[in-house]
Amino acid sequence: MVSQIRTYLQSVKKFYCHKHEFMLFYNKTNKQIRKMTDKRGRYMAETRNVRKNGTYPRVVKNTNAPNEEEKVDFKAKLRRHRLTIFYRLLLVCILIVAAIVIYIVYAENKIYSDYTVTSEQEWSDYSSLEILPYHGHLLTYSKDGIVCSSTKGKTLWNQSFEMQNPIVSIRGEYVVVGDYNGTTVYIMNEAGTKWTIDTRMPIRALDVSEKGTVIAVLDEGTITWIYLYSKEGDVLLRSPTSMPDYGYPLDVTISDDSLMLAVSYLYADSGTITSRVAFYNLNDVGDNYQDNLVSGFSYHDAVVPMVRFLNDETSFAVADNRLMIYSGKQIPASTKEIILLEEIQSVFYGGNYIGLVYLNTAGTGKYCLDVYDTAGNLVQQYVFDREYDDIIFENEFVYIYNESGCDIYNMKGVLKYTGDFEIPVECLIPGDTKEKMTLVGRDTILHISLN
Repeated sequence: MVSQIRTYLQSVKKFYCHKHEFMLFYNKTNKQIRKMTDKRGRYMAETRNVRKNGTYPRVVKNTNAPNEEEKVDFKAKLRRHRLTIFYRLLLVCILIVAAIVIYIVYAENKIYSDYTVTSEQEWSDYSSLEILPYHGHLLTYSKDGIVCSSTKGKTLWNQSFEMQNPIVSIRGEYVVVGDYNGTTVYIMNEAGTKWTIDTRMPIRALDVSEKGTVIAVLDEGTITWIYLYSKEGDVLLRSPTSMPDYGYPLDVTISDDSLMLAVSYLYADSGTITSRVAFYNLNDVGDNYQDNLVSGFSYHDAVVPMVRFLNDETSFAVADNRLMIYSGKQIPASTKEIILLEEIQSVFYGGNYIGLVYLNTAGTGKYCLDVYDTAGNLVQQYVFDREYDDIIFENEFVYIYNESGCDIYNMKGVLKYTGDFEIPVECLIPGDTKEKMTLVGRDTILHISLN
């Protein structure tokens, strides 16, 4: 009994102990709730004061967060940094452009006084009738054959033949050669591949396109034929011409893409010598015209011995008293006609330029060279005394040379170089830069650099 009473008293003690702990927790929690309630009450009171008199309660700021001034200052620093980078890049670009402009101005105004031989090769020019530049190589030919050599003097290929008066035409990598009054045409390319065409009629004129298509003027007595051949010898076109109907073809040429032919005819019109330049279109457009003749232009009291294509869209013809420019890829039209007051001594062309040489009748200098662009505008006029074998337009330079020396001008008329060669030069080949040239003699090839 006593033990039971003792157990009961212990359980009651534990209960009151737990109750005491609970009461302590309850009282503590209740105090916190009252504090929160008091704070909320004060906040509500302050809110009511704001509504009454417009005053706001004090707000405690987070001192670690950036303020508005710091935010504005950061944006300004970022903007200044970006502007600094931009101006630095702009300065670099300006300096690069300025350097390029200075170099161009320097190069345009630089005058060369001498040259340096960078390399020299010996070679045997055994076909010494004529030396021509050919697609970065050298082409020499005579009555006995034609030889292609590198500018180092190495023979690349050759073709032997027997001709009395060889006619040679070069366009791109293709070379065509035939004998005036002969009946055999040889076609070669840079790789040395060769084709042969039997015309069966005497040859009067030849030309070749960049694709190897050959145009030939053939004589059959009272009828003159214009034949167009593929390099394999297939006949692509044949057109008869007679003096009463068409006139006599003085010159023929073919465009680089082999789609246009230009022919200069000479005929008599009511007792007056008249020339006509005719254009033939060989594609679908020309099929809609009789004999593929898409346009033609007549010139009274004039002889037109030369007609050429500068590119697929521009051609020109030279008469004894005028220069004519034609434009149009499908149906050429006459775009410029320039009446010439002086007698033409020579005609040169290359790239986008046409050069006419006259005897200079006014002022100093023996010769006058007028240079025209593809639109027929006079680009520059040069007066010089040097006797010339050839005039070349290359690298925006004009090379006037003979076997003993050369004069070099730019397109602004500035004389860049004048001087003599140390060997007799048969052929001058401009290099890949304005300072470089290759001088070809009969037994020596010099590679030089102007300085």
